[in-house]
Amino acid sequence: DSSTSRGLGDVYKRQKQAAAGAGARMIRLDLIDFDPSQPRQDFYTPDGEIAPNVQEKLEELAASMKIHGQQAEVTVKEQGNGRYLIAVGERRIRAALWLGWEEIRANIRNDLQGVRLQLFRLAENVDRSDLSELDTARFIAGIVAAGQMKKHELAAHFGKKPAWVTRYLAFADDANYQKWVKPGYIRKAWILYLSLIHISEPTRRRGI
Repeated sequence: DSSTSRGLGDVYKRQKQAAAGAGARMIRLDLIDFDPSQPRQDFYTPDGEIAPNVQEKLEELAASMKIHGQQAEVTVKEQGNGRYLIAVGERRIRAALWLGWEEIRANIRNDLQGVRLQLFRLAENVDRSDLSELDTARFIAGIVAAGQMKKHELAAHFGKKPAWVTRYLAFADDANYQKWVKPGYIRKAWILYLSLIHISEPTRRRGI
């Protein structure tokens, strides 16, 4: 009805005003590309199917954005062809698309390249506890395996002790994943880490 249209129009107007006053800008959604190399892999599954719980959370976010508008900017970087690559905020963009929005409020960070982009993405999700244990572990393992940062450097970047990185590396290890994580025996990196330290190999073979 007309009152609903006015309400949504007010939300959209407030978003434009916020963008103008905060150094952000409104960017057309059809000019923003997703990046499958981001830490969160909920939308990039091997079979292409999105899990029901992931879809449900996305719809909840969309419902909140419909009522309250966009609460935080997404971050993008220019690709040089008039298009943008999403750095952080993919769920907000997907929710905006689901709502039929044409634009979204965004910060442009062209300085985010290579490991700097990876660390920015990881920090965003670690701070918000927004990644699964496995996504976090695999992303950390990728940074270390590429030789971009040493373990103690990566830990220091997030104000963590080196053991924080070590336990995620153990969680990302394929042998540990196949033996402990995939069957559902262990779901947290710190539990696996302590298990590998304190449980003897014969005991582990018995599945205790």
